[in-house]
Amino acid sequence: MFFRLYVTLCLVDALILVGTVLVSLIAPPATDPEFIARHMVPALSGIVLATFLHSMVVFYFIGVTKPMREVIAQLGEGIEELISESQATRAIATFWATSGLIIIIFVAALGGAAQNAYISLSIHGWLASFGGLLTIWAHFRQMVAVATNIELIGKINKQYAAEASMKQGEVLG
Repeated sequence: MFFRLYVTLCLVDALILVGTVLVSLIAPPATDPEFIARHMVPALSGIVLATFLHSMVVFYFIGVTKPMREVIAQLGEGIEELISESQATRAIATFWATSGLIIIIFVAALGGAAQNAYISLSIHGWLASFGGLLTIWAHFRQMVAVATNIELIGKINKQYAAEASMKQGEVLG
C-alpha cells in the first residue's frame, strides 16, 4: 500500500514540476496576479509535495530499520549479505532524499531571488528546470530503493519462516 501511494504521489509531483516549467515557458506572466496564478501556486505545490515525499522516504527507512535488524539477528545463515544489502539500500535512499531536499530548497530560493529581482528570470528558469529534473530523478532513485527494500523484506521473511518451520520440525520430530 505504501509503495503504490508513494509512486502515485511521485508521479503527481513530477507532473506538477514539469507542468510548472512548461506553463512558464509557454505563457510567461505579464502581471503579478497572473504570475501567482500561473507559476507560483503550482511551483509551491510541487515544492511542498517534493519535500513531503523526500521526508516520507527517510521516515519509511527509519521505521523499517529496527524491525529488520531484529529479525535478521534471529536468522542463522547469510545474515552478513542481508545486513549489507539493507545498509546499501538505506544509504542510497538517504542520499537521494537528502539531495532532493537540498535541490528543492535551492530551487525555492532561486524563485524568491528571481521574484525580488536579485537574479534574472531566465537564470531562475534554467536552474529551476534543471533542479526539477534532478528532483524527478531523485524520486525515481528513491522508488527503486524502496522497491529493493520491500523485496529484501520478502527475502528476510521467507528465510525466517523457513528457519522457524525447520526448528519447529526438529522440536516435533
